[in-house]
Amino acid sequence: MMNEEFELNALQNSASDSTRQSGSNSKAEYFIQQLNANNFKKLALITVIGFIVYHGILNWQYGSDSCQWLLSKGRFKGDNEWQPYGCMMHKYTQTDTRRCLRYLAFWSYKNHFIFIGDYSIHLLYKHFINHLQPNDDDNGSMLLQPAVDTDFEDRKLSMRATYIYADEVSDLLLDRLVKLEDAEENAVFVIGFTYRHFTYGNVTEDLLKAYNNNLTRLVVPFDHLIAQKSKVLWKLQDRVSEEKLVDNWKAVLNKDIDRLNQVVRSVFRYADITVWEAAWQISTGLTDSALHTLYLHIALVCGIYSRRWLLHLRGQTLYTPMQAQHNGLHCAANVNGSTLNLSNSSMDYTTPVVSLAMLGIIMAYFYICDRTNFFMKENKYYSEFSFWIPVGYVFVLGLFFTEDSRFTKVLNRDQSDELKGWILLVVLIYYMTGAHRVLPIHMHIKLLISGYLFHTGYMHFEYMWQTGNSSFVRFFQVMFRLNFMTVILCFCMNRPYQFYYFVPLLSFWMCIIYFLLSLPPRITAQSVDANPLHYLYLVGKFVGCFSVITILFMSEVFFERIFVTRPWKALFVTTDDDIHEWWYQWKLDRYTIIFGMIFAACFHVAQKYSIFDDNNHGNLFARRTSITVTFLALLSVGFYTAFSFLCRNEQNCEEIHSYIVFIPIVGYIVLRNISGILRTRYSTFFAWFGRISLELFICQYHIWLAADRHGVLVLLPGFPTLNMIITSFIFVCASHEVHRITQILLPVAVPNDWKLVTRNFIIFLIILIPIAHSDALNPSPGITKFYSQSLTSSTN
Repeated sequence: MMNEEFELNALQNSASDSTRQSGSNSKAEYFIQQLNANNFKKLALITVIGFIVYHGILNWQYGSDSCQWLLSKGRFKGDNEWQPYGCMMHKYTQTDTRRCLRYLAFWSYKNHFIFIGDYSIHLLYKHFINHLQPNDDDNGSMLLQPAVDTDFEDRKLSMRATYIYADEVSDLLLDRLVKLEDAEENAVFVIGFTYRHFTYGNVTEDLLKAYNNNLTRLVVPFDHLIAQKSKVLWKLQDRVSEEKLVDNWKAVLNKDIDRLNQVVRSVFRYADITVWEAAWQISTGLTDSALHTLYLHIALVCGIYSRRWLLHLRGQTLYTPMQAQHNGLHCAANVNGSTLNLSNSSMDYTTPVVSLAMLGIIMAYFYICDRTNFFMKENKYYSEFSFWIPVGYVFVLGLFFTEDSRFTKVLNRDQSDELKGWILLVVLIYYMTGAHRVLPIHMHIKLLISGYLFHTGYMHFEYMWQTGNSSFVRFFQVMFRLNFMTVILCFCMNRPYQFYYFVPLLSFWMCIIYFLLSLPPRITAQSVDANPLHYLYLVGKFVGCFSVITILFMSEVFFERIFVTRPWKALFVTTDDDIHEWWYQWKLDRYTIIFGMIFAACFHVAQKYSIFDDNNHGNLFARRTSITVTFLALLSVGFYTAFSFLCRNEQNCEEIHSYIVFIPIVGYIVLRNISGILRTRYSTFFAWFGRISLELFICQYHIWLAADRHGVLVLLPGFPTLNMIITSFIFVCASHEVHRITQILLPVAVPNDWKLVTRNFIIFLIILIPIAHSDALNPSPGITKFYSQSLTSSTN
């Protein structure tokens, strides 16, 4: 009886433990099931709403111009790179500054700068003049020189700079300010001084009180100048490197400088004078580099001046101008208004109407991020750490999430998605960090983009080779997937088609592939089996295509005449009717697509004659052959890497790149596929990103980067790493949703009936032509070209 009771208790306990364990497992499984794309996108939406509320409060409290902190807040990034708080700062060259002033002079503005102060202000004045008109006799000495009243004038720039010596507040200085007030000239005043015997040290409370009283006498004259639309900047005293001071400055202590600066802050706290806090912050971080400090000071003066007169420009400083917007955004807003009932759980999110409504919401977010000052923007920043750490982290994740593929073929579907995924992720990191300044990295990124194009040529050739499907409908399906989001963004963001250079490049070469393979005789795997002479026809097509491309390359004038011909001119020029960007991108990869198709043709011929076997999980070649081929493949990849390090001139590197680009690409394909173990496994992490690679490339321009890719979007100011994680999360979710919407709208826009496709294409042209005609009648302002030249001449 007791044994039976014990057995019954044991069974009950076992059942209880089993139930408890089952409940625990079900909860864990449920939690894992919730980690899906739909829930992540909902979380991203909630995050966006939260940041909209947060930045709405900031804009309501401080105003919509985040660059109001240009002179007051900032931080150093990495190697002494100064970043103003929530604002992009352009690094002005002499050419940039002179162009800016010349443009203002063209509109009859008088560029007047007045520097008032002691030796430090005199040094800033000299550096400013030297920035505008370098003097060969100036050796850049930082030694203090006699400071006397000086004037500088440049009639071409309608610019005058005046230096007035003042080491303390005096009646003479007050009289001079009154005269400047009577002149009624708008000017920028840069002022800063302490008291006459500052170098003697021994800053007492009485001295601080006297300094406070003297500064108070300046408030009224400054208010009068500001009332006349002048800008008054009070430059705080820079901290010094105490151990490096000359003998007669040894008594100057940083703690005394800080006490004097605190008096300035308290006196001008409620006045309209701008206290130049950033100057003190920069000098604190660069006490050992006075020249760099002066350079940053001049950059800030130029930045605040350009913003003062050129607020109609797009961005916070001298970036691409804000232009009149199309009605496309208004249409998106109307669509957005139709989504009020999306919370209904019975709503079908796969219908075209709801998809368009979701697209309207996404476009509104795009517009807020990149075409308004609602969210902040900051400069890109490159360092070895900021580039290689994300790259390494991404590849660790990619290697961690690997699994067996269903396919054994070379460049199968899983492997293709993986390839596109890791290429795009590395390219995105390259754009985020501004790593273009490092030539070897720049050339390897060009190689990756060429690899994407090579793969495109290979895959489309293989598809047509195997299926023979070069139909009208198939062509428009591919073109719709490539261009849907790009065309929407062109309308909503008022950007030219060529702005998204990769999509025009893919679309153009897709047209070439379609024309080349559809041109009679159509050559497929079946046709060459029936008639081997078709191999000769295929060679003839490749030779003809090579010849046409080479002829276009040899004559840039001929190239321009073809591509600036209406009606397709708008597809290949920028807002300034400039075709050089298209010429640059086209010639860089002019042979890459053809290389991809030739590789596909050679691959299938080799496969037909059993030179290798990819129908199983084994290696492609025998052991000895595999070793030789692997060595050659490693040599080809190493060859390009060595070339990128040895080549010193970017233009020459890119010219050679066009001819040798296929060597490392083929080498990589061989290394990736020669082993059966490697060929039949793939990274699900990279493959997931590869499926939305096109959307990632397009969307990055506006909701990850900012200011037309010159800067980065800032949702969480002051925390750059966390901000990058948040913006990346939202960016990936938005790109995935755009991909889903494109798939839903594809059968609606491009039905399987060629007649319906033709009808829809004609309707699209009817809508497009009036918009293109309106753009032709209202060209973008000349300021676009004026500043695009200055922007490309310096590093952002």
